[in-house]
Amino acid sequence: MKLHFLLLMSLFYINSTAAQTPYFQQQVNYTIRVSLNDSLHVLTGDMDIEYINNSPHTLDTIWMNLWVNAYKNNNTEFAKQQLRLGNDKFYFAEKEDLGRFKNLEFSVNGEKAIWKSNTANPDIAWIKLPQPLAAGARIHITTPLHIKIPASFSRLGHVGTSYQITQWYPKPAVFDHKGWHPMPYLDMGEFYSEFGNFDVSITLPSNYVVAATGVLQTDSERTFLQQREAATQTTIANKAFTKNDTFPASATTEKTIRYTAENVHDFAWFADKRFYVISGDATLPNGKMVAIHAFFTNTEADLWVKGADYVTRAVEFYSKHLGAYPYPQATAVQSALSAGGGMEYPMITVIGKSGSAESLDEVITHEVGHNWFYGILASNERDHPWMDEGMNSYYEHRYMQTYYKSQVAYGNFMTQALQNSGLDFAQLYYLFLARRRLDQAPNTHSNRFSDINYGLGAYQKPASAFSLLEQYLGTAEFDNALQQYYNTWKFKHPYPEDLRASLEQTTGKNLGWLFDGLINSNKLVDYEIDEVQKNEGDYKVKVENESGINTPFALVGIKDNKPVHTQWYSGFDDEKELLFKGGDYDKILLNNNFDLNPNDNLVFLNKRKPFKVKLWGIENPNHHALYCLPLIAWNDYDKTMLGVALHNLSVLEKPFEYFVAPMYALNTKDIVGVAEVDKNFYPNNNYIRQIQVGADARTFNSNYNFKFKYHQQYFRMSPFVTLKLHTNPADNYNHSLTYRMVYYGEEEASFGARDTITNEVPFTGKYWNTYLAHQLIYKGEIRRAPTPMSWNVTITQQGRDNTFTEKENAFDNYFQKRINYVRLAAEYNLKFYYEHKKAISFRAFAGFFLGSTERNAGYITPSAFSVAHNGQNDFLYDNFYFGRNERGSDDVAPDLWVRQLSMRDGAFKTPFDSRYVNQFGHSNKYLLALNIVADLPMRLPMGIKPYGDIAYYGNRTQEGETPSGTFVWDVGMQISPIPDFLTIYLPIFNDDLIKNRFLELEQQVKPFLGTKYWNRISFYINFNKVRRNELVNMLR
Repeated sequence: MKLHFLLLMSLFYINSTAAQTPYFQQQVNYTIRVSLNDSLHVLTGDMDIEYINNSPHTLDTIWMNLWVNAYKNNNTEFAKQQLRLGNDKFYFAEKEDLGRFKNLEFSVNGEKAIWKSNTANPDIAWIKLPQPLAAGARIHITTPLHIKIPASFSRLGHVGTSYQITQWYPKPAVFDHKGWHPMPYLDMGEFYSEFGNFDVSITLPSNYVVAATGVLQTDSERTFLQQREAATQTTIANKAFTKNDTFPASATTEKTIRYTAENVHDFAWFADKRFYVISGDATLPNGKMVAIHAFFTNTEADLWVKGADYVTRAVEFYSKHLGAYPYPQATAVQSALSAGGGMEYPMITVIGKSGSAESLDEVITHEVGHNWFYGILASNERDHPWMDEGMNSYYEHRYMQTYYKSQVAYGNFMTQALQNSGLDFAQLYYLFLARRRLDQAPNTHSNRFSDINYGLGAYQKPASAFSLLEQYLGTAEFDNALQQYYNTWKFKHPYPEDLRASLEQTTGKNLGWLFDGLINSNKLVDYEIDEVQKNEGDYKVKVENESGINTPFALVGIKDNKPVHTQWYSGFDDEKELLFKGGDYDKILLNNNFDLNPNDNLVFLNKRKPFKVKLWGIENPNHHALYCLPLIAWNDYDKTMLGVALHNLSVLEKPFEYFVAPMYALNTKDIVGVAEVDKNFYPNNNYIRQIQVGADARTFNSNYNFKFKYHQQYFRMSPFVTLKLHTNPADNYNHSLTYRMVYYGEEEASFGARDTITNEVPFTGKYWNTYLAHQLIYKGEIRRAPTPMSWNVTITQQGRDNTFTEKENAFDNYFQKRINYVRLAAEYNLKFYYEHKKAISFRAFAGFFLGSTERNAGYITPSAFSVAHNGQNDFLYDNFYFGRNERGSDDVAPDLWVRQLSMRDGAFKTPFDSRYVNQFGHSNKYLLALNIVADLPMRLPMGIKPYGDIAYYGNRTQEGETPSGTFVWDVGMQISPIPDFLTIYLPIFNDDLIKNRFLELEQQVKPFLGTKYWNRISFYINFNKVRRNELVNMLR
């Protein structure tokens, strides 16, 4: 305990004095010898670390990263991050697929040292030095190695006998002027390592093909690779690539191959008996030649025949625009990869499946580019991921624009949508999150990003920020500034403040807008052109900055949709009148990569902004748009309905949104349909992320009287206010609070006095009963494996309302008693994964009437809790039903639409015929229910799963009777022809109460298709899954 305390105090002291320490850089040199056992997937050997203390401090402890131990168990930070991101593959891994170090024994200068792994993080350790290491001195740390290689869960791993040996050896943590930087291994979040030299010897079966960091020193292996390349060229010439990707048997003989690498901070190697090899050379601007290699298998071999060409072009591109590539070779490897599209290491990168030549070129270029951004400019990727991913993405985008011009890598559909919008992918990505106030600052720690924000904050937003800087400065000045930064900081550890100081010194400009605004915050940019006036041949353009960042921007004069003149301006706060050079323009555009509302950045000079009607799209500042989508719908009363959806919805949220879908019902000749309008507000506080004020409305026919031949219609109007509460996006947790008022009406029949002769009661017309209900809804969800969960608590209050009533008994029950109630309902959903992609889903429901005039009455009100929820129980008209009030008939099997259910209240899968609404499965008091659906261990077609439901409810059948509790259950199998949208329920067993209800029904009706079992089958259609908000929320 005392030793632990001293170590922590030492770590704290060094970190706390770091700000006063001038820059220094440690050096770490490695000599590693390992042998591969490919039947056990084990590396054994030894290593020697030469640690040179270039700091001004005397060190008594060395902190070590033991990243193989990240795969040791489910308690590591890697395992926890995987669950946070919703990935349970590692969590359910078999023991033999895990990885770890065994038998580490650290010695320092030949003397056994005390060492200990961190209690919370087994992939972090410290070594207590037998003797303090003085400034300027060096030590040798040695240990035997026994490495169990995990299956491919992240970077280090194997797929069969294809090996990705990365982050695989004990590595001293970086010690710099800010202190020690030990860090656990993460999948989303990269690294920080010391520069040094490597001498690595690898022994393995002789028919393995190996690609590695560094320069191959073994002559016999060079000959082997030359022969492999010759065979590859023959295969290419004969077009003899096949789909066969099976592993050949390993040779019984072994070989030892040796690599050396100088001035690098990592070493990786890849081994596969199936690799093809292609080589070439890159020529740098200084005339230096760099050896180029591509290693690949039959997987996408048709694309990889140009792999070496892509590596060559990338090395030459970065060398031209940023700085000369300093290493003797560059290699790309196609291999199994679980950590995304590609992963970089010094002189070598590994690439997964690509899908197209353009995409392969893009990924290879991005990963080769990492030789500059983090390979040479070795920033702390974990703390500042934008410094390598974002800046590298800028050059990757520049490369793709140079050689492809368009956004080819995003697919034809996305490319067309972006071209029609005037946005590029990075802008779309940014606006998708920023408008919802879900974006995070790029300078966020890797492990505090959400998955989707890591792509934006670490990659796309900083890339766009540096693109804006390039446009503002001009390409020549920008390239000069970045080249100065490269030459100053290559083979060092720059921090954000070092980059900023370098750029500001070279350009002579204050770049606070870039670093303080776009990088260190998620503040929004929102300029607006307020007014344009002619001024003696030029234009006066009044521009207002409605945001908190004064980024630079350009005014662009456009003629026939082509830029004619571009003029850049430094950013400012508030409002300013700018002078813009006159010319023959159609319109003037304010151009800024991050503007929150591009629609107010374009002014037409000679006409109004045009108006277009489109089927779909993403907003375009060049025109106003109305999206118009033909609709066809059907229900059992209106029958076929034809109409059109008029809306302004897209993937980008707008301050004001609407959706209006009127339809003409061919059967009833009525105008029916749905509509919704929303106004979004974004308060700038730490409690409420968004306020949504809106209203929705709908009307359809919902019943038909066969005797008197009339339809009954309903309408619903529901204004609401939703508060979307603040959470950290990385927590995969969101919750909201909604108040809504539901005003709805139902057509009822009006009858005259009974005819004394015919005894008939004449139908005299219809009138409206109208009702008003108030609801408060709190809902939330946590998307964290292996137990994602959601919840919903709803309080409903309803009382009599006669404001728009045509009859005095508008909210009276059948016994002419006025109804008032307060209804509390709580639902909790938990998905428990018992193995990868296999889960048991639990749903618990508890409902109580806190007060009700009908609590003790025999009459069951529409608001009563229902064991099985169908159209007649949907008292606020929240769901869509094909046959909302179907009852079946007495001479044929009940109508199909009787069996459409919703997963609400008791959520039973039993389709009680609605003739039992007043007799069975309903309660004006309380209902408790539990629903279980389980994935089977074996994979069955169409998502076949067992389900079970149990419920307990209480009610008085007549006023004054003793309340009784009723227990019911059912068990069956469900089929999901369309997962998460359409589910069919096939009952197998029911309790006697349910069984007796069906026997009563089956005595009254004829069998359908020769069987009475048809009457018991039900189905559920989740219409909410096709709502835009639901689809968008899946992306969060």
